[in-house]
Amino acid sequence: MKKLSYILSGLLLFTTIGIFSSCGDNENYWGLHNLTDEEIAEMDRQQRIKDSLRNVIDAGLILTYDAEITISANSYDGVDVPIDCDAIAQFFGITTDQLLTGSLAGEDNGIDIIGFAIEGSTHADNMTMSNTGAPWGHWWDAKGDVINWGDGAMAFAEFNAETGAFYVGQFPGRMVEGENITFIEALKYQDKRVAIVITAKPHERGEVTAQVVATNHLTLETEQDNNYTAVPVPGFDAAATLSALGVASFDEVAWVAVNADGSYAQEYSADAPGFWYDKLGFSGSWGDDASVYSHFDAESQAILIGQMPNQMEAGSTVTVSFGALANNKIVMNEITVNITAKGDVAGEIVATNNLTLTCSPNNDYVTAAVPGFDAAATLSALGATNWSEVKWTTPTEDGYAQDYNADAPGFWYGQDGKLGAWGDDASVFAHFDAATETIGIGQMPEKMPAGSTVTIEFDAAANGKLVQNIITVNVVAYEDPETAPAGNPESIEKDITLTKVYDNEWGATDDFDVKEDLRQAFKMTTYQIYSAIKSGELKMWIDEVGKPADDAGNPAYTGEAPGYWLDMEGQAASWGSGNELVYVFLGCSETELYFYAANHPELFPAEGGSMKVKYVIECNGVTATYNITFNITPAA
Repeated sequence: MKKLSYILSGLLLFTTIGIFSSCGDNENYWGLHNLTDEEIAEMDRQQRIKDSLRNVIDAGLILTYDAEITISANSYDGVDVPIDCDAIAQFFGITTDQLLTGSLAGEDNGIDIIGFAIEGSTHADNMTMSNTGAPWGHWWDAKGDVINWGDGAMAFAEFNAETGAFYVGQFPGRMVEGENITFIEALKYQDKRVAIVITAKPHERGEVTAQVVATNHLTLETEQDNNYTAVPVPGFDAAATLSALGVASFDEVAWVAVNADGSYAQEYSADAPGFWYDKLGFSGSWGDDASVYSHFDAESQAILIGQMPNQMEAGSTVTVSFGALANNKIVMNEITVNITAKGDVAGEIVATNNLTLTCSPNNDYVTAAVPGFDAAATLSALGATNWSEVKWTTPTEDGYAQDYNADAPGFWYGQDGKLGAWGDDASVFAHFDAATETIGIGQMPEKMPAGSTVTIEFDAAANGKLVQNIITVNVVAYEDPETAPAGNPESIEKDITLTKVYDNEWGATDDFDVKEDLRQAFKMTTYQIYSAIKSGELKMWIDEVGKPADDAGNPAYTGEAPGYWLDMEGQAASWGSGNELVYVFLGCSETELYFYAANHPELFPAEGGSMKVKYVIECNGVTATYNITFNITPAA
């Protein structure tokens, strides 16, 4: 008789496995036990039942699809997988429009369709509708089980109700060619279930073997720059490039750079489509070894080149390759970038404008437009036709400044009105906004109280000419235009949603106005609430009053007060912890109260995600509670 041996190590096993009472050949229940053939057969039968359950998908309609994904080391790229929504709607006995305009689109149309997932290893239901940025969609591990973004995550699927397709993407650097991942997204309506089985099939990006059909030798002479300023490369012929490639538009074109081994880099490392280059001109990455970057701007149909700050001195030269690829053809642009010394912005003073800005104290870096600045007259006096020809400058001890140290083009000024830097000795900063053709002045928080005055000079230069703008900034006490609402303070609770497209440049959501909510709850004017925020009288907590608190019992804000950096569970995360994926802040000014939020540009996944946080705002003896959902959708 075939026997298996194992050790029984406790009374619990004895009391729960009744077959031992009939084993006459072994009365010692604490020692070695030999299973009979019958026992082994029963164990095999039970295992087969478990295995069969794992292999059964509980659904009346099963749809299967493949997602061919090009492996990426740096991006979350994937592919759209169109789903047969008509078949699903017909199976449910509803219209396709009813299917796609309800919960799958994050809306309520009265049709209660539930999205969920089916675990790959057990085929058990996971009733989470989403842990991504879409109303329906999930992150998956290598076994096809639902997992949160982070360690172990391999692929994600996000359903787009507008297109009726899943976008199936990857966690950068984890997929391996030949190691497919099968996962199951599912829907339930009444007693009917649908399973969408998707197999993500990763494959390596094929080596580019296209023929170079034309080579353009271009030269860019550009001044040394420390502000990532991108300038167009002269001589690039967009129409000739399209003709040589045999395509009608640049939508059909991919761009490549040349690696040190002569192969072609295809994954963009700069603003797409574009690449960073090392100091030898080969495809590289942002950092101390970088020289310049390339980018193709489809709107202007120009190749742009920008510099790595503090890495390209006057006299530096680097030649980079930036090729347009289509139809297995390449038009290669060999671009020699010559860095020249910064031109002297000093010139003949052709006009002087004495301007005055009167404003109230502001601690939020908000700019106020300087009245009286005449943009058209400035361009005319400089002999310039547009603002790209104009440099902005301010006097220094030995000339004129050229390296902006505020929002470019702009400068910080000290308490004496001379060129300064951000910090305790700063007073204001100046910035020119080309879109609105205005000079804006912002204040250093807490450094310009009512009664402060500072005079600065913010000049425009072009063609050897200079227009002086001498600006006196007078900060006066704020006059509250509002009266507080009548009645007693009353607590409120509201649900709000903040939505934005993922970006890697700290872009925030549109402002969500809560001014009237808070005015009515606290029975205070907007300015009174603003003042309470700045003094710390207004406190904002997470989940409940008193959480999280510092040693003094005040809110332990982890971001700009009042606000927090948050993890995906909606809990406070400290900067630098690696968990600070989003921030949600209560913005304010003398006249505005609003929520806004953003994703961390490096830590948050580019395919988007969703998180929830409960903020409890405490002021004037009552609370205003906001249940906030923050959705980040993938970049287009």
